[in-house]
Amino acid sequence: MSELLLVPFLACLVLAGIHAYLGLHVLARGVIFVDLALAQVAALGMTAALLAGHAPESDAAYAWALAFTMAGALVFALTRPEFEERPGSPGARRALGGLGGHVGAPHAGQEAIIGIVYAVAAALTVLVLDRVAQGGEQIKQLLVGSILGVTREDDQLPHRILTLQKRGEELPNIPPEAFRKMMDEYYDIRGWTSDGLPTGETLSSLGLSERKEVVFA
Repeated sequence: MSELLLVPFLACLVLAGIHAYLGLHVLARGVIFVDLALAQVAALGMTAALLAGHAPESDAAYAWALAFTMAGALVFALTRPEFEERPGSPGARRALGGLGGHVGAPHAGQEAIIGIVYAVAAALTVLVLDRVAQGGEQIKQLLVGSILGVTREDDQLPHRILTLQKRGEELPNIPPEAFRKMMDEYYDIRGWTSDGLPTGETLSSLGLSERKEVVFA
């Protein structure tokens, strides 16, 4: 598991420095949610790559995501209005290392465009995934996500659902044997093993064949 998480951990350290610097420029320009919109546009590019037949983690899929992100950034740049400079903004520009440009009040029109792009990209992502093989699994990962390392022992319903309170006593609401049977059927439908891990066939269908050794280590 440590081998799988090492590279993402290092990437997070790099992103922390990048985002801290870029965050200053985002705040200075008043486009607070532009990162969320661009992230959703990148997700749309990735799903378009899946529709085109590329594997989820292939170089081509990342190229599609980058191209969509650049297109979204171009749209935001072309629709960005000219802000009136605030009093004291030269000092703010100096605080940004002289690279901040004009500092202005947030513009309602620009924020509206960012929100529209985010909503449209999110909707198109779901629609495109509906046309992709294994799209249902991809939609689940997009909306819910998953945590590697969670096993069947951790996959439990809340205690208040498993039990009934009656006259101050706790009585079983779902018999343990019935719950285990339901979990077996659910895992089989999802394409998981009895331990709650994706089977080799499921990983292959999602383009994650190279992760088999890590998952089953």
